[in-house]
Amino acid sequence: MRHVETAVDVTRLQPLRTSVSSLEGARRCCRNANPLEYVQLHTYIGWMATPSRSYLCYALAARKSARHLSRLYDNHLAPAGLSVSQFSILRLLKEHGRLKITQLAQLLIMERTSLVRALKPLQASGWVVAERPDNGRAFDVTLSPSGLGKVADAIPLWAEAQAAFEGEVGRDRAIRFRDEISELNLGG
Repeated sequence: MRHVETAVDVTRLQPLRTSVSSLEGARRCCRNANPLEYVQLHTYIGWMATPSRSYLCYALAARKSARHLSRLYDNHLAPAGLSVSQFSILRLLKEHGRLKITQLAQLLIMERTSLVRALKPLQASGWVVAERPDNGRAFDVTLSPSGLGKVADAIPLWAEAQAAFEGEVGRDRAIRFRDEISELNLGG
């Protein structure tokens, strides 16, 4: 039996290197291989180990962009005592008025239980009110008067964050970026 290891460059679909050895010098995983098999093949995807190729991963690119944007907005919203996640919740409540927690979770594309945890500090600060209607089991959430004031205080800071992002990538590109993401309508 032979032991074959191949590293593959998936961008070109070509092997980078192949090594062949006898089973005696093979990896531990091959020592108990079926003796009826002639070749034990291992394929390593080289681009995952090569930093210059990481741009191929959509999830990594999206997460890096999301972290960068979150930091940018969080830094601008800090004087209002809000994170961008908190601001998004408050802003949606201002736009939509009273919402069921499940409706708000759907708008945010967020798990209901995660939203409930995110709402707790907003309730503790007195910006969000959660009430159970007389005829239902689910809670309704709405902004308190101080919550409306908090959103009003934060909107200019949010606008500064918007302008900062546009300054980084250019206004047209920022608009295209937002519109492309919105057009995909992923998750909702």
